[in-house]
Amino acid sequence: MRVLAHMAAEKRISQVFEAFLDVDKGEHEVNYLITDYEPFTKNLRDETLQITEYGRTNLAYKMEVARKTALTMGYDAIFNVEDDNVVPKNALVKLIEADKDLICGVYRYRPSRKPNIPLMPEKRYNRDNFDDSDLDKGVLNAFLIPWGCTLFRRNVLKKVKFPVGLDGHYCDACRDAGIDRWVHMDVRVGHIDVAPDGSMIEIKV
Repeated sequence: MRVLAHMAAEKRISQVFEAFLDVDKGEHEVNYLITDYEPFTKNLRDETLQITEYGRTNLAYKMEVARKTALTMGYDAIFNVEDDNVVPKNALVKLIEADKDLICGVYRYRPSRKPNIPLMPEKRYNRDNFDDSDLDKGVLNAFLIPWGCTLFRRNVLKKVKFPVGLDGHYCDACRDAGIDRWVHMDVRVGHIDVAPDGSMIEIKV
């Protein structure tokens, strides 16, 4: 499979880049596209790390750049990693092996050390009802999935553009296009300053 690995890089945190570039590629051809925020110049997030309305337009624009690049250059999929996520080494291979058109990893930990799953499978996970045993359930169908560690196959890229509004609006568009969303519970993604296993890491900017 020919994969375009994409990151819209604003924070430039070394551990995030190192994990992104060091991901296991298996037998797949992987090329990298790292987009900055031109022609936009404002920050994606505010001082509390909440994504801004301007940032929504900004990120959607860069995702569209990646989508069009992948389609034009004949890639089979985009492997997208957001610039505040530390992906495990096996992320790409596991997402490909799942053989789903649209599938993401699971955000097990955030800096708060509390479980946080930014997606809603049938159980509708949240901070209160997440159980560690759920991490053993493999691939689950989901209602809402994020873009932080996500594989978009060509079939999805051809059908759905990246709208302003980020993952919620995108998932709505996928649902309308008849595209299922999936989460791989074995692909456990770190976030900001937490490693995939939940341990704290030193951030190097």
